[in-house]
Amino acid sequence: MKRFIVWPSGEERNRVRSGFFTSTGFPHVVGCADRTHICIQSPSVDEPAYINRKGYRSLNTQAVCNHEGFFTSVNASWRGSCNDAHVFRTSGLCNSLPRDNVCLEDGYPLRPFLMTTFMNADTPAKEWYQLAHVCIERAFGKLKRLFHVLLHSEIRLSPVKACRIATACAILHNVPVLFNMPEVEEGDIIPNIENNVQDDVAYTEALIAEVARMLEVLGSGFSS
Repeated sequence: MKRFIVWPSGEERNRVRSGFFTSTGFPHVVGCADRTHICIQSPSVDEPAYINRKGYRSLNTQAVCNHEGFFTSVNASWRGSCNDAHVFRTSGLCNSLPRDNVCLEDGYPLRPFLMTTFMNADTPAKEWYQLAHVCIERAFGKLKRLFHVLLHSEIRLSPVKACRIATACAILHNVPVLFNMPEVEEGDIIPNIENNVQDDVAYTEALIAEVARMLEVLGSGFSS
């Protein structure tokens, strides 16, 4: 994860700032943050803590991406019942940034270093502002389309292992961007498992093995 999900610094940070400014018109932006819920099976311990506000069991996953949809921060370890503000406030990401404003709501707080969306975009200016935030939604959408286990089914493993599965999928999502590889169609990466829900555990185990194999291959040529 430390190789493939990296917070931008130095020249890379300047490149990301330039990319966001070119695509959205906002200066000095280094990332776009949001959260998504990943469905899991009923845990054997502390089950109510994993039930989110929509009524299903999940991991509340926070991520940040750059202007290319490349994940620069991922944390899939939070229980579904945790609200967004708490997840952000206690994250390493927030702790590394100035913390001089209080949280005003359950969602992401508005802070000097964090610009949040409007509840209602009722003017053209607000609509444009909202559009500047969609890159993280697109990144989540692509991630879940590529790895159907995150979208069409529940991960039938313990929360700890489900967190590893989600993180591994985020790593594989980043690999094509990092190595300037052509974008791969989702069917070329994983089989369609909609008709094989009963075999989900075997599928996730196979995914772990494939992740390990790909990272071993990439790691052998990483220095070059």
